[in-house]
Amino acid sequence: MLLRKTIIAGFLISSLGVGVANAANPLPLPAADTDGDGALTAEEYVLFEADRQFNFRDKNKDGILTKVEWLGKSKSSFPKDVWDKFNADGDETFNADELVSVYLWIFGNKDQNKDGKLSGNELPEQMRAKS
Repeated sequence: MLLRKTIIAGFLISSLGVGVANAANPLPLPAADTDGDGALTAEEYVLFEADRQFNFRDKNKDGILTKVEWLGKSKSSFPKDVWDKFNADGDETFNADELVSVYLWIFGNKDQNKDGKLSGNELPEQMRAKS
């Protein structure tokens, strides 16, 4: 079941044409902004960021995100806190539903004016327009 959900999520993400990215090589807003309106909906943000982080964290490229891969070498408690909060089934992997829940939660925290879109200063810094 986990593999099936992962494959479905991967298909949905790749069908947007977002491409492969990682934290060291962030993509600009146009790659995530599939409707071209200059803002990110929850769907655009979650699909883009979940794909980006999954590709960055899945070190052995087996299509499964394990706890060890999620936590990485971070000295911050944030990755562990997120794991504890969103690993609903308590296993040693994040499935597609759990990963989507993580990024929906992050989206909700970033959407300061609660308009259902990230724009202006709500956007991740690497996606903001340079003035």
